[in-house]
Amino acid sequence: MKNFILFLFFLATCLQAALIWPPEFVGQVNLPSQSHGSGYSPYADEFWVPLWADPTVYRYDRNYNFLGTFNSGQAQMMQLWGDTDGSYYTANWGYNTITKKAGMTNSTTLWTYNLGTTAGGVAADANYVYAMGYNSNTVHKLNKATGALVSSIVLSNMTDTMHGGLAVVDNYLIRGGTSQGYLEYFDLSTGNRMGSYYIGYYVYGAAFDGTKYYIHQNDSTTEVYTIATNIPEPSSFLLFSLFITIFFLRKK
Repeated sequence: MKNFILFLFFLATCLQAALIWPPEFVGQVNLPSQSHGSGYSPYADEFWVPLWADPTVYRYDRNYNFLGTFNSGQAQMMQLWGDTDGSYYTANWGYNTITKKAGMTNSTTLWTYNLGTTAGGVAADANYVYAMGYNSNTVHKLNKATGALVSSIVLSNMTDTMHGGLAVVDNYLIRGGTSQGYLEYFDLSTGNRMGSYYIGYYVYGAAFDGTKYYIHQNDSTTEVYTIATNIPEPSSFLLFSLFITIFFLRKK
């Protein structure tokens, strides 16, 4: 039984995100913004909300309770994206930069990448960092360890500007618009727009916790949409089948 429980825990860690489209409205929560910028840390399981245009980051737990602050050493953070090892990335608006920081208690800058234009958003998956200017249709695909440019992806039929509304799910990039009120998603392999969804208000900050997309309009009310669900990776099904077979053979 102990081994079975351990295996179920292992299986839970083998989940991958699958996009849900159209987005499913969940409701509103009291997650205060600090003007522009928002983010989430999967390592801390906290919402990290930058104070515009200050280096201070406000921390909130999963019940939206205030936990304190930390100093990021960054200014004009239009978006913050936390990684699973405690590090995080910031899109620094007027500085035109994407910066990787070591962690909440260590403000060491690990690398900085210059977009060459006003930074609009940053997101990451297990392999790469994706960054965009606020009014650019070019996605800068960056090496997570070094910040070096891996490739550029040009998005087709992009319709809106962006203030911190970037997210990545599986092989898709989601952009929240700030001038027309649309969520759009694009295929990261081709850059093609796959769909759009009108939410009726502008996105001035967004955080993504792996399944839900939290939108604010520079106030204390945050609208929540489900845009992804976690499913086991194909390899985990094979491992699970193998485990069950061995389990029953040992019982005989």
